[in-house]
Amino acid sequence: MAKKPPQITSNQRALVIGVSEYPNPNDRLPAVAADIREMAKVLSSRNGTFPPKCITVLADKQATRDKVLAELRSILGGPASDTVFVYLAGHGIEAGGRYYYVAYDTDTTNEATAIPLAGIKALFDQTASRRAFLWLDFCHSGGILARGSGSDIEAIRRGIGVVSGQGKVIVAACTSAQKSYESPSTGHGFFTQALLRGLRGEAKSAHGEVTAHSLYEFIDHEVANPRQQPVFFGETTGRIVLMHYDKRVTKKSSVDRRNVAAPRPTKNIAKGKGTWVMLGADFFVAERIRNHSDGSIELALTPQSGEDAAAVAALRPTRFGGARDLPFAANNDASQVRVEDVADETSDGKQVWTIKLRTVDRRSGFHDDVNVQGIGPDEIARRRVGRLLLNDPPPHTSSRSEGFDEAAFIDRFISGTMTGLEIGECVVRSMYRNYGHTSYWREFARLKSIYLLKMTGTIEHVLELKIGAVRGGNVLVSFRGSRPQRYSNVVPETIAINGQCQLE
Repeated sequence: MAKKPPQITSNQRALVIGVSEYPNPNDRLPAVAADIREMAKVLSSRNGTFPPKCITVLADKQATRDKVLAELRSILGGPASDTVFVYLAGHGIEAGGRYYYVAYDTDTTNEATAIPLAGIKALFDQTASRRAFLWLDFCHSGGILARGSGSDIEAIRRGIGVVSGQGKVIVAACTSAQKSYESPSTGHGFFTQALLRGLRGEAKSAHGEVTAHSLYEFIDHEVANPRQQPVFFGETTGRIVLMHYDKRVTKKSSVDRRNVAAPRPTKNIAKGKGTWVMLGADFFVAERIRNHSDGSIELALTPQSGEDAAAVAALRPTRFGGARDLPFAANNDASQVRVEDVADETSDGKQVWTIKLRTVDRRSGFHDDVNVQGIGPDEIARRRVGRLLLNDPPPHTSSRSEGFDEAAFIDRFISGTMTGLEIGECVVRSMYRNYGHTSYWREFARLKSIYLLKMTGTIEHVLELKIGAVRGGNVLVSFRGSRPQRYSNVVPETIAINGQCQLE
C-alpha cells in the first residue's frame, strides 16, 4: 500500500524567483520561464509538502531588486518552525571579486543595482527556520560561498550526519568561476532540469522520500562535468523530506552531462531542402555549411517548426552566460564548437538563421593507445564501433558492488570512459527509440555516431556509414573508418563493420 504523505501546513513556505525576459533582448533566458513555472507546479503537487497558498512566485518584471530582497527578508525572517525553500534563476555576474544576482531592473554597469550574493547568504545565515533550502541556478552562483581564497569545492564539501531532521542547505548550479548552462533540447537549465526530475521522484530513497541529501546526490550525478560542477554547502541532521512517493521504482530518463543528451522529441518532423546537421542535442536542416580555414564554421538554418526556431534562438550568446560549447556534426565530420553569433533574417515570408561557430576541440585529450589485458588499441576501437552501431558487444552489466573484474576493466576502455565522452549504449538503438516514428531517424543516428566516434578519438576519418531499412526489428549497418595515424611511417588501421543491429 502506498504511504500517505503527511498533512502539510502553512509552516512550509516556498519562494520561487526567476528572470527570463530581461529588458535587453540579448540577455533573455528562454529556459528560465519554464524553470520557475515547473518549480512552482512540482512543489505544490500532491506529492509535495508545500501548499499552493504558501508558494510565492516572482517572475520577470516582478523580480526587481527591491522586491526580491523584500521577499527574501520575509521568508527567511519567519519563525523557527518554518520549512523554507528558496529558488533563484536568471543571470549572475562577478565584479571586483564579488558576486551578484541580476534582478530585472539591474544596471550591469553599476553593481549597486544588483543583489550581492553575500547579502543573500547573510539573510540565509540569520534565518531562525530549522529547515531552510536555497537553490541557485545562474552563472557564478557558487560565489555565495566565496571565502576570499581556496577552491569552492574544498570549501563546500561537508559531511552530512543523519540523526533527527533539521538543517540548512545551499545548493548552487556551479562554482564561482563557472557558468550555468541551458539545454535547448529540454527547455530548462541543466541544473534545474535535474532538480525537477529529482523532486518528481527520480531522487527518492528506498522509503519513497526525496530528501535534501538524495536530491543533491542525484543532481551531482546528472549534471557534474568539468564545465559545470554543482556545489553543496550545509549541515543537516536526519531526513529533511521535500517530497513523498510510494516505494515503486521511478523510471529514470537518461540525461547526458556533456550536452549530447537524447534530442528534443518532436511529434512530426518535416524536412525542407538542405542537409541535416547536429548542433547541441538537436538536429536542424542547413541550407548552407561553410567550413573556413581558420576553424570557423557558418551555417544557414531553416527552422522546420516553432520549436526549431526557439531552439536556435536559445543558442544566442548573452553578455552573462557567454558562448557555449556544443557538439556539432555534418556530413562525415564532427567537432566541438562554440557559438559566436546567431542572427535571423526573414525574406518573402521565409526565416533563415545564420549561426557562426568556432571549433574549440576536435577530439578527446585521452589517447587510448594501450594494450588492455592483451587486447590492442585497434581491437578496442573496433569493439567500441561495434557497441555504438550494433550493440556488439553490449555494455557490461555487473554492478559496482561486484568489484572491478577483468570484464569490467576492459569494458571501461571499450566504452571510452577515460575519453570523457562515454559510449554507454548503442546509438542506433537509442535514436530509433527517440525518432523511429520519423523517416529521418537514420540521419540523426548517423550524425550522433560520427560525433562520438571522432570525439573519442576512435576514428580519424569516416569513409562510409550507412543505416538501412528496418526489417523484422533489425537494421543493417555498414561502416568503414580509418584510425588516427600514430606513426608517420605506419598506415593507420581501417575498421570495417557490416552487420544487423537489433532495435528492440
